[in-house]
Amino acid sequence: MRVTYESAQELAQAMRRAAEAHGRYEAEIGREDADWPDWYSRFMEREQRFLHLPGRVDPDGTTATHPAAPAGGDPEQDFFLRYGAAGAEWDLSDD
Repeated sequence: MRVTYESAQELAQAMRRAAEAHGRYEAEIGREDADWPDWYSRFMEREQRFLHLPGRVDPDGTTATHPAAPAGGDPEQDFFLRYGAAGAEWDLSDD
């Protein structure tokens, strides 16, 4: 993945966030990390990759687009909907 920054200031801020996170990482492992440049670069790449994730969706504010099927529908169809991939391997004939 290509990692880019709009300015030197933006890069410096990313490096400060990486330094803070790396400090927590070193505290967890209980020693200094000699490979900190590799750790920083992976952290900064992941941070940029996941920077533009959509915001959290409140499930209370959502509605179903399709009404749920009523209970007691076609049991054979329900079986194949639930176990379709595995069911394809089974011989369900009356032989």
